[in-house]
Amino acid sequence: MLPADVLAKHVLPAGVDPLIGTFDRVGAVALNAVLTAQANPGETVAVFGQGVIGLLATQLLLSLGCRVLAVDAMPARLALAEPWGAVPFNATEGDLAVNICDRVPEGVDRVIELSGSYAALHQAIRIAGPGGTVVAAGLYQGPIGALTLGEEFHLNRVTLISCQIGGVPSHLQGRWTRERLHETVMKLCVEGRLDPLPLVSHLIDAPDAARAYALLDAPPDDLLQVILDFRPQTIMNQRS
Repeated sequence: MLPADVLAKHVLPAGVDPLIGTFDRVGAVALNAVLTAQANPGETVAVFGQGVIGLLATQLLLSLGCRVLAVDAMPARLALAEPWGAVPFNATEGDLAVNICDRVPEGVDRVIELSGSYAALHQAIRIAGPGGTVVAAGLYQGPIGALTLGEEFHLNRVTLISCQIGGVPSHLQGRWTRERLHETVMKLCVEGRLDPLPLVSHLIDAPDAARAYALLDAPPDDLLQVILDFRPQTIMNQRS
């Protein structure tokens, strides 16, 4: 729950598509991960997990001038990232780390892992170059059966950083706040420098909410951002 006085400040400028406002939270998560990674122009950054947050992080990194490797197991998601300029890698095709290292033999500068999979986190560590950084920004649960901290992690002196939306990166504390994350994302969207609208895969009238939850229970390959439409005209049309 967020305090009402905080939410009252979250107002979109006139004329902005209200759908953009639905990306306030997920956009802040993506921006927090990018800031944690401390990516620089010209660096190679891999983003594991091309869901809504991963695709937003990919856009942000590309806007910084980074070379972005987009990693996911779903071709439909990779197909969204590629036209923006990201290099797609299907996580299910062969040995992912070997495939990436063949393309980037010097190793990846920074990796942002957003899928929450220990197996993906292990692959993220494998592709980081010597002295590289891996940001663990997913929610990891259960036994760590697929993660090994020997081999590449040990030999390449990889820095592993936890990232969570409850706080800003330590190197930005004092200057950045959670509110600034939200404000920045919305400003980038309003200015047209971040475009979340292609990520809206399903816009469902609020009275038909059961269908939205059914989609989440059995997601199709093209599922990304599911939005319930509460606009009065939509609801009135449903009732008429």
